[in-house]
Amino acid sequence: MLPNRFLTTLLLWTTFFLATASLKLAAGPLTPDVRASSSANGQFLVLVEHEYDNPDPHAVRRILRTTYRVMESVPFLNNQDRLNTPAHFWSEYSPSWEVILDYKDDHVLFWPLVSNDGQSLILIGVTAAVPKITVMKLCRKVSYGGTLVRNFQITDLWTAKQIDPDGKGPLMIRENTPHWFSGGSMTFSSDNQNLIYRTQFGDQLNIHLVDGAVSRE
Repeated sequence: MLPNRFLTTLLLWTTFFLATASLKLAAGPLTPDVRASSSANGQFLVLVEHEYDNPDPHAVRRILRTTYRVMESVPFLNNQDRLNTPAHFWSEYSPSWEVILDYKDDHVLFWPLVSNDGQSLILIGVTAAVPKITVMKLCRKVSYGGTLVRNFQITDLWTAKQIDPDGKGPLMIRENTPHWFSGGSMTFSSDNQNLIYRTQFGDQLNIHLVDGAVSRE
């Protein structure tokens, strides 16, 4: 006769195996800690600044909110200040605008993309392709501030078949589960009016930067 404790443990493990056998498992690379990005033409820089519940960088701490600050490259106005180099420089006094996100609202970290005219900020959610989670945000410059134009869920960008190709239901999220954008690409159109998102499935989506409207090619 097996002891009751052993039988209970065996039953728990059997239940866990049966419950997870139908879930889709996937693996991918670990997530980099992105703190800045630049526009493709190098004229604009986005700085990522986290505010934590504990100022000690060596302690275990939680992110409370994140500021995404878009800064424009500083022009040299006279020969005395000019430095002959192809490098770009940014200053505390250069024109800038920012967007502040509370981490508790989405529980997702975002990587920033800024358009070549510095008017649009795309925040890419570092998360898997799970419905009801914000995977992308579109923000626009308004004076020296920024405004949220639209939140996107994966259902706004992928078809139902692409989200759940096997019809097996929810995806098990693990630390190394591939992000929703893995295998795809994102670029801004030459006129800075659209974000061109080419999915890993071969689709092309044009996202209008003024209102967030999505069209599929």
